[in-house]
Amino acid sequence: MHEGRARLGKSVKELQARWSEARMHWDDSTAKAFEMQHLLNIEMDARQAFSAMDSMIQVLQQIKRDCE
Repeated sequence: MHEGRARLGKSVKELQARWSEARMHWDDSTAKAFEMQHLLNIEMDARQAFSAMDSMIQVLQQIKRDCE
């Protein structure tokens, strides 16, 4: 679970970095619409996934402790 969370975090950071690079050359209403319609949704979904993963990590840690 930790590895998946770390990979997701790395991917989101990479997407943000690439988008920042693209925005230096693409700064019009279409770029803003793309950001609003797609990238912000991805970031919100990623935050929700992080939260769910954190909860699962806690549950799995508790299960491990209970089984020892």
